[in-house]
Amino acid sequence: LNKILPTDVHIMAGNVATGIGFIDLEEWGADSVRVGISSGAACSTAIKTGHGLPTLQSIIYANQARRGRNVQIIADGGMKKPGDLVKAFAAGADFCILGSLLAGTKASPGKIIKQEDGKWMKEYFGSASEKSQVLAGKTKVYEEGVSALVPYTGKLENTLESLYNGIVSGCSYSGVKDLLSLRHQAIYQEITTAGYLQAIPHVKL
Repeated sequence: LNKILPTDVHIMAGNVATGIGFIDLEEWGADSVRVGISSGAACSTAIKTGHGLPTLQSIIYANQARRGRNVQIIADGGMKKPGDLVKAFAAGADFCILGSLLAGTKASPGKIIKQEDGKWMKEYFGSASEKSQVLAGKTKVYEEGVSALVPYTGKLENTLESLYNGIVSGCSYSGVKDLLSLRHQAIYQEITTAGYLQAIPHVKL
């Protein structure tokens, strides 16, 4: 690809879920690779095609496969909380694509809808959903995504500030000052389902 396009053109390719897929795109000239198949909140690829892996595992595979050239890993799908971004960066991601996390903000596309119970919601649909493809002008579509409503969260700045604070706090727990150091310092520990549930706020209100 670099032999065809000017050298100042950034080539982003993907999506892939495995180290082999990452190496292929790396060798073909990609500057960055989108990593993640089927983990998006509005994605139905796994149940429609039988293909997909948790994004975190795919990031780990891609980072292990990454060779000398500085090809960037873009984590795509499955980011629900600030902690998910922290884990993605620690596993080797250079950037994270956010869908549902930002879909409820005022700045995102989609209608703001007030429900009968008084709650404000916002339209959200995956890029492979029927609605998204129809809006793009496609007539024959195969859905690998869904359309839904997500809570309206207001100003984009508030959501970004929350994400930023979560990432900074995550770095502090690993004793690092930047994301590159986090990648080398963080230690992964497998936990049980009981341990995972204990980590979720479980006080009765």
